[in-house]
Amino acid sequence: MTLIDYVKLRHITKIQESIAQGVNLDVQDEYGYTALMWAVNHSQLDIVKLLLDAGADKTITDNDKHDCLFWANYYGQKQIIKLFSKEPAIKEKKGK
Repeated sequence: MTLIDYVKLRHITKIQESIAQGVNLDVQDEYGYTALMWAVNHSQLDIVKLLLDAGADKTITDNDKHDCLFWANYYGQKQIIKLFSKEPAIKEKKGK
């Protein structure tokens, strides 16, 4: 299974294990969605925080040129929007 699959299943332990193993956080699926986008789209604030802390890029756009902030606004995710406003656009990846 992939990181995106674990996010869809809300499997925090597997997400944490994947991060610890150095998985690419910004891999996109056939729609251009990243794990972070899936977490935003499904209101998973705890997973959004986890992925951002691990260095996920919130500026990547999907196949329709929408980024995570677009989706947070689209779904009215006020806590996630607030969280994004506190995060720099691109963070250094941990361990680099």
